[in-house]
Amino acid sequence: MYIEKLHISAFGPLCDVEVELGEGLNIIEGANESGKSALAAFIKFIFYGLSSRASGEVSERQKYVNWARGYAAGFAVCSISDGSDTKRVRIERTLNAKTGSDGKTKYSERVRVLDHETSMPISVNGQPGDVFFGVPEGVFAGSAYAAQEASVKPDGGALKDALENIVSAADENINIKKASELLDKARVKLLYKKGNGGEIWELEKREAALEAKLAESRTESAGLIKAEVSLADVKENIESAKKRGAELEDISEAIDVLDAESRLLNARELEKRYGEAQKELEEISSGAIDDKFLSSLAGAVRDIERAETQKAELDGDADTTPARDPDDRIFADAASARRLGKLARGMFSAGAAVLILGLAGVILTAFFKFVGENDGFIVPLVLSVFVVLGGVGVMVFSHVFREKYYDILDAWDAEDEDDLERMAGGVGSSMEESAERRATLAAIEKNVKEARETLDTLAEHIGINAASYETQKLIKYLAKVGRDTLQKRRALESETSKLKGQLEAVGGQLTPERADEIISRAAEIRETEAGREALAMNDSERASVSREATFIRTKLDNLRGRELDLERECAALRATVTSPAKLSEELEDVRRSLKLQRANHDALILAAETLETAGENIRSSVVPKLGREASGIVSEVTDGRYGELGITGSFEMNFRNGDFGTLELDYLSAGTKDIAYLALRVALVKALYDSVQRPPVIFDESLAFLDEDRVKKALGVLENTGVQTLLLTCRSLEGSVTEKGTRISLARA
Repeated sequence: MYIEKLHISAFGPLCDVEVELGEGLNIIEGANESGKSALAAFIKFIFYGLSSRASGEVSERQKYVNWARGYAAGFAVCSISDGSDTKRVRIERTLNAKTGSDGKTKYSERVRVLDHETSMPISVNGQPGDVFFGVPEGVFAGSAYAAQEASVKPDGGALKDALENIVSAADENINIKKASELLDKARVKLLYKKGNGGEIWELEKREAALEAKLAESRTESAGLIKAEVSLADVKENIESAKKRGAELEDISEAIDVLDAESRLLNARELEKRYGEAQKELEEISSGAIDDKFLSSLAGAVRDIERAETQKAELDGDADTTPARDPDDRIFADAASARRLGKLARGMFSAGAAVLILGLAGVILTAFFKFVGENDGFIVPLVLSVFVVLGGVGVMVFSHVFREKYYDILDAWDAEDEDDLERMAGGVGSSMEESAERRATLAAIEKNVKEARETLDTLAEHIGINAASYETQKLIKYLAKVGRDTLQKRRALESETSKLKGQLEAVGGQLTPERADEIISRAAEIRETEAGREALAMNDSERASVSREATFIRTKLDNLRGRELDLERECAALRATVTSPAKLSEELEDVRRSLKLQRANHDALILAAETLETAGENIRSSVVPKLGREASGIVSEVTDGRYGELGITGSFEMNFRNGDFGTLELDYLSAGTKDIAYLALRVALVKALYDSVQRPPVIFDESLAFLDEDRVKKALGVLENTGVQTLLLTCRSLEGSVTEKGTRISLARA
């Protein structure tokens, strides 16, 4: 990298100055007070700014802010080449100074890095010198910047640390010595060298104290441990009971919802049955068999029963067959029975004989036909069949007379016609009965007749043909119909009353809103695990769920009470005894920390030893190399007189004298010492910076104590370093003895 042009708007005594520089050696000539040192400081200002710290009576900012304009500003155009590509950048910096109301000067600084061709900003993190040169300001000032007010001798301490770190870590900001000091400080913080202090020592003391306290606590806290174990068990049981209780609650809720649905469906069925029963009751109540029907039936039955009782009483008083009038029809019935009986028996016998005769004819005709002896069997067969039919007809007709015969006997309750004649004979013997008896019988017969008429009317009322029923059979039928109807009506009345009561009990479940809610909830429940489990349960299992839920609630109450008691017991014990569990946890934390800190301590010791060895190796390998390169430059300038220079670890230089051995540079002249340190700076620039990042090397009056011959040789060396070099001088000698360098004249400011 090299600077093409400097433009100074205002910097110290310089205002509106522009300087164009060459790539190699640049000799800037100017009389005293012409601003040469300000020009050198401006270059450092462009790359690193101005320090606010005072070095002497005033700080750099106070020294170089132009008094007339109140600021320091300007820019530098630099060319950066990596071998294949060259880029031009413009670094602009402005430092404004403003006096505040308190009389103090306040500074504000701005720096920008731009692409010189496009004026587009280039992002730079930090100072431009840090980025482009790769070193901080102190290293730059100790190697490439030899100001007039400073010695040509480099700052040994800063350069030694930077050199070590650049070689070992490629980062001059990492200071090996400081890193070693920090490692040692961190190690001592962990454990003093004598082992009587530090974090590890404190942790070891803490570990021992905790171990003793834990042993004591374990002895004293048996009760607390027992109580804590019991409390943990109780809490675990509570959680288990809660979980089981929640499951049972879900199942119970499912059972309740499903039962509610069942009750709802039952209620709807009850409503349907109630409507049907009520309708049937209304139909029965509005039918023919009503209370009036039953009352009339009961009256007619009483009348008939009374008549029968009265007849029985009259028969009992007479102790004979009831008397009848001489013209009573019993006599006629007895005669008819005798005649019908004889006729029936005679006709039956005759029919049977004819039937047998006809059958015999049929059999004979069939026999002759079978044997084939008579071909005229048709007529005899037909005649025989007619004879058979005639016999059957006579026998059937005899049955008609026989039925009439038995009707007469049944009417008088006689076994045969002889019994009936005996009864008729008794009538004649009772003719002496009184008219009162006959009147009573007549009245009884009248009542029976009227009762029969009532029964006929009732039968007709319910659609029954009374003529086909005897009185007692009709009474039994009507009584049965009336009784069945009455029982059914009473049963329906009881059922409707019961159903009405049940419907009133379920009440609000039949409202559409409530019913829809129950049905919807039941559908949701069926999709749950609890619902499916409830559906699979029988009544016994459901009852078991209810019992278990009650048991769980009681158990939870007892467990919570036990938990409260144990918590109080533990709290009381904790107030006097430290928990071993807590101490064990704390002890384990201390042991982990102690193990970690011991590992850190061992690592710090190893790191410090490694770092110290690395620093020694760097100094032992690099410093001699710098000495050899500087010796070559000094030997060339002094014609080989001082060709054996040495450099100490602190960058102090010495030389070998044949008579006196190794001597310090203080034995040499000022000019020779400047040559030695100038050579050392050139060697340092080559060692500290890579070929792309090497900054311009600035020497302000660094050759002032050399004669013309040595100046010429020194300039020859500077011309061949391959680095842009700025030599500021108040003499014309330097410019006159070289032909390669760029010569710049700086007028007095």
